Amino acid sequence: MGQTANHIESHQIESHIEDERIRLHSNLRELESRVRSATDWHEQFRSRPMIFLGAAFGGGMLVAAITRGSRTRRYRESYRKFGVRKPETLEHAKPKKDSSPVMENASRAWENVKGALIGVAAQKIKEYADGVVPGFSREYDKAQMDARV
Repeated sequence: MGQTANHIESHQIESHIEDERIRLHSNLRELESRVRSATDWHEQFRSRPMIFLGAAFGGGMLVAAITRGSRTRRYRESYRKFGVRKPETLEHAKPKKDSSPVMENASRAWENVKGALIGVAAQKIKEYADGVVPGFSREYDKAQMDARV
């Protein structure tokens, strides 16, 4: 009778181990699926298109702001280097220093809109990154505080 009880207990243990192995395998597959979904930019774009559009807009504005000054400088340098007079079209394209109050208000409003859009896009990117990388917001805030000091 002792051997039969040991055999039944041994079979139960083996069965339990096999059930746990199957459950762990299932959990591993689910985890793989979640990681694949979290790192697939197509899936992320489908679920959060506004974040991607905001990031693209913000990136475009940043690139435009960075390259605007260097392009103007390059044109000036090339005109000086070759002794070419500046084309009339470029002289007319320059903003006038004595613009009207309406234009100044419009320009200020446009700068406010750009700042707001970039701020919203940055916040959405921060929220998304915190969802993908736990603790991102905490580290971001810490880096921001360090930069202020």
